Amino acid sequence: MTVALLSAGPDKPGDDARLAVSEMATNAFMSGSPPLVLCLDWTAEHSRIVDFEITVTDGGCDSRNDAPSTGWPADAAESGRGLGIVQAMATSWSLDIGRHATRAWCQLAICPEDPLGHRSH
Repeated sequence: MTVALLSAGPDKPGDDARLAVSEMATNAFMSGSPPLVLCLDWTAEHSRIVDFEITVTDGGCDSRNDAPSTGWPADAAESGRGLGIVQAMATSWSLDIGRHATRAWCQLAICPEDPLGHRSH
């Protein structure tokens, strides 16, 4: 597994950013194939809000059956909620599934003054 970390962000990116990275990387690890690449970028313009952009790519899925699910699973299911959680937290997101590459991307708006790093919207 190859991990590329671009543009180290603020010291505490917040719980939402950590959760999104964890869910997206786990999803790629479980559903995709090598290589797994994680890219993080952030911008802080003139406002108090930091925009985090998270992209995870992998070597793709062999079939649609292996592809990650974006719907909600049954209540008793032990997995399958990760991308739904990312979608709920993100200001925007996308998932492009392919045989040779899969790319999950999201953007989070985080207020650095919030000690827990929760999203600002």
